[in-house]
Formats: sequence, C-alpha cells, structure tokens
Amino acid sequence: MKILFVVEQYVDEGGRYYREFFRHLRGRGVSVVVVNLCESEAFRNDLQEFLVGYHGLGLTGSYYRGVPSLRRIFRLEEPSVIQAIETIPTFYCALAMLPFPRLFPPLVYGRRHGPTLGWVQKVMDQIAFAVSSKVIAVSDSMAEVAKAEHPSGKEKVTSIFSGVSLEAGGAPSEEEENALATLREDRADYTVLLLARLREIKGHRVALQAAERLSKAHDGVRFLFVGDGPDREALEREVADRGLTDKVVFTGHVERVGEVMDLADVMIVPSFADAFPKTAVEAFGARLPVIASSVGGLNDLITDRETGLLVPPGDGEALAKAIETLMSDRKLAESIARSARRVYEETLTPEAMVSAYYRVYQDLVGEG
Repeated sequence: MKILFVVEQYVDEGGRYYREFFRHLRGRGVSVVVVNLCESEAFRNDLQEFLVGYHGLGLTGSYYRGVPSLRRIFRLEEPSVIQAIETIPTFYCALAMLPFPRLFPPLVYGRRHGPTLGWVQKVMDQIAFAVSSKVIAVSDSMAEVAKAEHPSGKEKVTSIFSGVSLEAGGAPSEEEENALATLREDRADYTVLLLARLREIKGHRVALQAAERLSKAHDGVRFLFVGDGPDREALEREVADRGLTDKVVFTGHVERVGEVMDLADVMIVPSFADAFPKTAVEAFGARLPVIASSVGGLNDLITDRETGLLVPPGDGEALAKAIETLMSDRKLAESIARSARRVYEETLTPEAMVSAYYRVYQDLVGEG
C-alpha cells in the first residue's frame, strides 16, 4: 500500500507529528510519499528517513498554480490513497481530480476545524467534502459539526483523535534553559500550568480571574503561562493591574514541555473553543491532572471527575473552585491522573492513531 500525503508546511516548521505517523505506517509495510504545497527544509529533513518520495511545490500564496503539478504527481506516484491534511490541501487535491475524481485514488479529508466560517472557506470545504471518499475529524464533537454541515454526506465522516508523542521537543534556546532553571530553583507550593498560545480563545484572562481569587486564600499558588503570542503584552499589563506579578510567570515558548509539566501540579485548559486539545492529551500522558472548559474536543476527551474536571467556559470562579478541589483532595487528583494515563495508552498514542487510520485505508482499497 502507498499513501500520498498532501500538506501545507511552512519554512520553519518541523514534522514531529508526521514523524510518528509515518514511522508507524512504515512499520506496517506502508510506503509514504509527501507533497508539500509550500516548502520547508526542516520539515523535509525531519521526515526523509520514512519516505519513498517527497515533492516540495513552494507555492505559498499561489496554490492554483499547483493544480497541474498535483495531477501529474498523482499519476506519477500511483498511490493507493491520497491523504490530505486540513481544508486547503484537500480543496486543491479535489480541484486536481475534477472533473473525473473516479479516475484517481480515494481522497481522504483530514478535517481539523470546527464550524466552517467565511464564504470562501465554506466553498473550499464543500468542494473538498464532495470529492473526498472519507472525512476524518479530530474528535467526536468535530465529527458532529462536519455531519451537520454536510447532512447528505454524513456517512463519510468518522473521528480519530490525533496521537500525541511524549518525546522531547527540539533543542532548547538559552532563554528556555534559563527559564526552566529558574522554575526548578523557585518551586511553588502548588503550580498551575496553562500551556497555549497567548491569544483570546485560549482563556488566559479566565485563568487570571481564577488566579486573583486563589491568591487571596492560598499564598503558595503560582500560575505558569507557557507559550507566546499576540496577547502577551496585554496579559502582562493585566497581571500587573490585578496585583499578580508574583503569582503569574510568563515563560515564553518552550520546546521541552515535558520538563515544564514535571514542575506542575495541574494543567488547566480554559479555552473557549478547542477542536483537538493536544496539550490536554500531553498532560494525560504525563500523569498530570487536567481541568478544562467543557467545549469541543475537550468534552470528548475528558470524563468529569474520572479523567479530569470540566468547568463552564469563561467562568473564572468555577475554574478556581476546581483547582481548589484538586489542591485539597490529592487522592482524587492521583486517581484522575492514573485514569487519564490509561486512556492515553489505549487510545491517544501515535500507534493507536495510525492503527485507526490504517483500518480506514484498508477499507478504501478493499484490503480490510
């Protein structure tokens, strides 16, 4: 079996997720070819050992020019299945296969988003969906969204959680090394971790509401905001305005997230929307209890009081109370962490993900 992956990876992006995907496919005797609509030397170098072919089209911003190239590559490589990741790559694969998609191998649409917003995106999604033989969403909730948007084709839709590797990230910068060293030396009594891009949808301001409430009753609690993003300056001002400068630490981007999780007592995911909660899955694997908003893929991942705690999105008081619950009930925290680790091992590893994808590919090519 040969699978041709069509992706959109930029110059400075590596292929950590794909490395595990392709490594496990190769272990099953599958040949993998990658077509990158853009070009990324780091991405290519990360994956080269697992591939039988690679095509970098370098078409950032002008993908229409790549449609004839995609068509030629499909015919040259003769894959068993074409797997496109996300809407844009799937849309351009669909254009390359029109007007006679049945002359080409089955197309699988890796659909990672929630509700489709904007008329351009809706058109692209409609065409990608129509031509695809199978649509794989990243969670049960996102699969339901896809079915609701495409009721006539809902039988195409299934869900497979993306497997998350617990391997360490790339080499840390000097800034990261210094930040980790400082955190190790200055351990708090109780550390709350929020690992996410600093932007509105991730709920950092909700976390600050919880931090303000907790700081009045628990002097030894510290919040770690790990990540960078457009809201950093505004969040730092709000921290100062709330009098939380000694309670909230901004680390910036960190590659070795496992080392940060080792320093934490709980991870919070106060997002307003989350199709695939990667950081929560990483916490599952690290035996770190999770408190999360009851939205999107987080509802699919977490069973309340069994594999985590769920709170209403945007509710800082509920988040603070949930943190206090785990602070005061260490047995519950330990039970949640054990159960979450068991779920990770059974369903959320890269190997589990690839097994599910492989079954889809077998069904499409008649090998099941």
